[in-house]
This record gives sequence, structure tokens and C-alpha cells, in this order.
Amino acid sequence: MHELTTSPLPTRLAKALHQELMEGERVVWADVPVTGTAIRGSWAVFFMGVFFTFMTCKSLEQEIAKPSFDWGDLLFPGLLACFTLRMLLEPLLAWRTAKRTLYVVTNQRAIILVAGGRDRTVRSFQDELLASFELREKSNGHGSIIFQRDAYRTSKGTTHHTEVGFIGLRNVRAVDALLRATHRNLFAGQASAPVGKN
Repeated sequence: MHELTTSPLPTRLAKALHQELMEGERVVWADVPVTGTAIRGSWAVFFMGVFFTFMTCKSLEQEIAKPSFDWGDLLFPGLLACFTLRMLLEPLLAWRTAKRTLYVVTNQRAIILVAGGRDRTVRSFQDELLASFELREKSNGHGSIIFQRDAYRTSKGTTHHTEVGFIGLRNVRAVDALLRATHRNLFAGQASAPVGKN
């Protein structure tokens, strides 16, 4: 038996959710992500930033040590320093986003709501997207439900994908069961969601 627990909703998120609901829409479950799980992916960027910070410091040292040193020579290392600072801040930024994120299951859809200041970002999943999610589970019961993968192309032409869903759930199996019970008409004939590596 998977017991579904929730955390008290921050006032800002509760208000944003109330404004988002459509006529006749009823909230079945809402919760915030587990912060540690939500920011886990940002640590790889952080450690890359540590490496680039080291390289930037070495480059600055070499430029300053040149007999023909010119302040213009610091342009590239300076730009690199700005880039690496953003990488070093990645866990903090991910934590900030997680604190502003709310996952919701209603009688009509699944919602990812990010509310910060005056801005509000909403992703909704219905019908086929809602019925074809992938479940990721850890040994402690935490996990994620992936609804969609957004593709984007880099300047070099390489295609990458960003997973979109309920990332960092306290009890992923309970949310899985809740989704199936609430939208049982979409899951007719399905035993369970495919389980991927978390």
C-alpha cells in the first residue's frame, strides 16, 4: 500500500493554482517537489563550472604575467569567467526553481506550475501525454513521472532532450496510482507505467 502524503502549500503557489483552475476543475492532489532530488542534475553543471573556473584562473594568470600585457587581453578570460559563474550558480538556481514549483493532479489534467514574482509558467498534460508517462523510482520510494521530452538543437546541430514531468516526488508509486484512479478511462488495459532508470 502506497500512502500519499503532501506538504503544506506555500501561499504564493496556492494562489497561483487557484487562478489557473478552469471552471469545473477540481484538485485531487497537489505537492511540491523534493528539493534535493529536483536539483540533483544541476551538480554535474556545477562541477563542470569548477573545472572551467580553474582553467579561467590559469588563463588570467598567464595573460597578466606576459611582458606585453594589455587589458584587452583579459576580454576572453573575462567572458569565460561570467560563463563559469553561471555554471557555479546552477544548484542555487535549480533550488530556487524547485521552491517555486507545484505539481498538481486534477480531474481534468496533470499540471506543472512554476510561480515566481509576477510570472507564472504552466505546463498541462492531458489525453495521450497523460496516459503514456514513464515512471522513475528509487529504492527509497522517491522518483519522477515523465510526461514528455522536449527536443532542442544546439548551435553545432546536435539534438538534445529535456525531460518534463513531476521530478522529485516523495512517493512516486502513490502518485502513479492516483493518476490511474483519477483518469481511469485513459489507462484502460494498462497494467502499470513503464519503469525507467532514475
